[in-house]
Amino acid sequence: MSYQDAYHSYDDDGGYGPPRPRRRRHTGPPSGGTSVFVLGLLGLLFCGVLGCFAWLQGNEHLARSQAMRVRPDGLAVAGRIMGIISTLVLFFQIGAVVLILGAGGVSAM
Repeated sequence: MSYQDAYHSYDDDGGYGPPRPRRRRHTGPPSGGTSVFVLGLLGLLFCGVLGCFAWLQGNEHLARSQAMRVRPDGLAVAGRIMGIISTLVLFFQIGAVVLILGAGGVSAM
C-alpha cells in the first residue's frame, strides 16, 4: 500500500481525492407517539380503561427511545402522563363505588 492509498480515497473520476465524510443517518424517535396521545386523551375524557393502554404504550415508546438513544416524542410523553392520571382517577372511582356499595350493604342489614 502506498502513501496515497493510506491517506486518500479513490475518486469516481479515477483520481485520488480527499476522503469523503461519513454520513450519519438521522434517526428520529420511534413512531407511535400520536396513538399514545390519543389514547391518553380519550382515557382522560371518556373511558379510563383507555388510559391504562396509553400508560403501557407510553412506557414502550420511552423504552424504544432510550434504546435508540433519541429524545422521546413529546406527544407520547403527554399521552403517557394523561394515561397515568386517567388510570389513577379510574382507581379512585372504583374505590368510591366499592365504598358506597359496601356502606349501602351494611345499612340494609
